[in-house]
Amino acid sequence: MCKHSIDLRDLSDEDHSVMYYSSIEDEILITRDSSSEDEAGMSRVSSIEDEDGMSLVSSSDHESNIGDKSSTEIDQHMSTTVSPNSLSNTSSDEGGISLDSSSEDLLDEIDLSQDNNIDQDLELVNAKLPPPRNINSYIFSEVCNGRKMKSKATSLLSVKSALKEKCVCGQGCMKNLNFKTVRDLRNAFWLNSKTMRMQLLRSYIFNSHKYGKYRFLKVEQMKLCSKAFRIVLHINKNTFSRALQMSEKNIATIPGKKPRDMSEKTLQLMSWLEEYSTYHGDRMPDTSDILLPYRTIKSDLYYKYVSETRHYTSPEYSVSRAQFFKTWKMNFPHLKIKKTNSFSKCTTCTTLERMLEKTVCIQTRAKYKKLKDEHNMRQMLERKYYYKKRDASRRNPDAYMSLIIDGMDQSKTNLPHFTGRLPKNIRETDLLKTHITGVINHGHGGFQTYIDLNEYPHDPNLTINVLLKVLKRTAEQQGNQLPQMLYIQADNCGRENKNRYMLAFCELLVTERIFNEVHLSFLIVGHTHEDVDAAFSKVADKLRKTDVETVQKFIDLVDGKMLDNMYDVKSWLSPEIKSLTGVSGPLHYKFCKAATKTDGFYKGAQSNSWIPMEYTILKTIPKNKPKTLAQIIQT
Repeated sequence: MCKHSIDLRDLSDEDHSVMYYSSIEDEILITRDSSSEDEAGMSRVSSIEDEDGMSLVSSSDHESNIGDKSSTEIDQHMSTTVSPNSLSNTSSDEGGISLDSSSEDLLDEIDLSQDNNIDQDLELVNAKLPPPRNINSYIFSEVCNGRKMKSKATSLLSVKSALKEKCVCGQGCMKNLNFKTVRDLRNAFWLNSKTMRMQLLRSYIFNSHKYGKYRFLKVEQMKLCSKAFRIVLHINKNTFSRALQMSEKNIATIPGKKPRDMSEKTLQLMSWLEEYSTYHGDRMPDTSDILLPYRTIKSDLYYKYVSETRHYTSPEYSVSRAQFFKTWKMNFPHLKIKKTNSFSKCTTCTTLERMLEKTVCIQTRAKYKKLKDEHNMRQMLERKYYYKKRDASRRNPDAYMSLIIDGMDQSKTNLPHFTGRLPKNIRETDLLKTHITGVINHGHGGFQTYIDLNEYPHDPNLTINVLLKVLKRTAEQQGNQLPQMLYIQADNCGRENKNRYMLAFCELLVTERIFNEVHLSFLIVGHTHEDVDAAFSKVADKLRKTDVETVQKFIDLVDGKMLDNMYDVKSWLSPEIKSLTGVSGPLHYKFCKAATKTDGFYKGAQSNSWIPMEYTILKTIPKNKPKTLAQIIQT
């Protein structure tokens, strides 16, 4: 171990519980080299991207009154949602599972209320309207007869009961009726559709006569009082009254029943499903489906809904099990459960699933289910932390800039691309390998795509060059200015994102005063599918419907830009980076400006406190300008 280092063994128990899949012996080693801090301007960084003299305005020259806002504002805002100690004071396993904390305590610390005026975006899961009924179904409802009512009206018991009834007019209307007559009259009446039955009633009433307080209607040469008429045809008093009103007001037919409104409990259930799937579901890069974790059981999800509903409202405020599944089927057809664990697997989830498979003990299974719920709660909180930063950029784009970056599955972008099956005369090895890197710039332009033909290695240079292009594009749109705070969200790929070169680049952005503060964050491994993957699904939808034979047509289809003039930032930074290990442990990094240097911080879970790095990552600011990768290849 070198002389100056930060040892993870010095971390608190709180931080051990969230250092996912990293050993407690891992340590961040930073070799101290005596070198003065370079206070030069930002011309070096700006020259990396723009050879035409375009320079990004540094945050120190930003003339807005946002001034010295720092990440403490966001962190304080987060603390109102999740207590910093919510996951502490517990013993933990390798995957960050608390063995002593309870699910109920965690639920108490989560603010499930939705912020108002949140923009509808790809990452939000919303209920869908049920598919519209075909016009034929409406026609059928108009012409079909009441089969159940007809069967009931013409049954032996119903007719016999009708013959025992007596009218109230005193004329003995029921005396001359027999079983066959009543049954034939009912058959003839109930054979018609509802609309035709109302027309027949209206016709009978129109030709009726009133003597005193009794109304007499003529049926098959028989005069029947209104009560006898209703008994013979097996209609209730309300139906007869509606027909009477139709005749008096000269209305041709009735408008029908008012559509049934959803109950308040059902609407509350839809809101719960929207929120649960937003924070627990993975967005797929090739479809619009939202997939819940592998081996999620619907009945367990229902019991979780009931438990949370009782916790926040009252026991009778939850819907029945049948209504829960019906609402899911009708309004959330895009919310599904993973049938296979085809993507990167979460070690904790996989371990607990195997433990559940191996035991039938009720107490042991309950314990593992509790641990799994707590782990899912942690990954939900990490996702919610990202959403808070993203929403801050949307609401105040002058102060915050939030980016999420990821690459699309290369197997779907090979050229030429044909809808349907690949022709047999084309082999996979003959296809041109292309790659899409997608970036969502929340509040500053939305989804952007950058395309390369695999002519460059997919390493930190790819991520850094894409970020530089996004920053330049944003600055050009905002009068050569950038916000003072930058949030970067990436996946845990050590080759491209989670490495010392990316950390050094983030520190350099602050040292050169391009930003006052830069955050680099990662979600838990196995739970990283986010809104950028939902954006990739839109690209996949276009490719499913369109043949693409050329690179230019591919660029036009996805509205992307080719990655050219790639700089070798990795080699440029490498000589100035101090010894740094243990980078894969923390989930969050922060760099902010101080009086004479740039301060670095890291932490495990979002609810933990920031741990300061003792020294800066860069010895000095690199001199000159990095070479392009094309120049290096030529030499």
